[in-house]
Amino acid sequence: LHWRGVLVEPIPSVFQRLVSNYSGIAGLQFENAAICDANGKVSFFIHPKHSDCSGLSVKTSKQKKTTMVECAVNGITFTTLLKKHGVQTIDLLQLDAEGYDFEIIKSIPFSEMTPSIIRYEHKHIDNAECRRYLAQRGYEFLHEKHDTVAYLGKRLIK
Repeated sequence: LHWRGVLVEPIPSVFQRLVSNYSGIAGLQFENAAICDANGKVSFFIHPKHSDCSGLSVKTSKQKKTTMVECAVNGITFTTLLKKHGVQTIDLLQLDAEGYDFEIIKSIPFSEMTPSIIRYEHKHIDNAECRRYLAQRGYEFLHEKHDTVAYLGKRLIK
């Protein structure tokens, strides 16, 4: 196989495991950043077991009774990520951004490129709204337990 791809992970310790897990596989590039709406440092809430940063603050979710550590991580826009890594086409976009998936999808420059398949975690987002957004761009859907697979109908695949 001659896969090419960019793997993105904002949490430094998880990023190091990602690089280690895929070491020796040609065609992969790595980005230690969070996809967001601006380039530069951004606040990111991390479960304490993954936190290897000096926390800026601690936040406790009342619903989940979970304590999260706020850290500053590198932020990069989707467009900057594509340009930085020379990505001109996307066959598969795999997202698992813990509730930020739809925001990333909305940042895709569809006028410049249209991923053939987008697989995203839907359990933390308004999936009906996300599906409407993607359907307007020609996508059809497969529903899995925690994920949705959006794929271009045959009439739109180039």
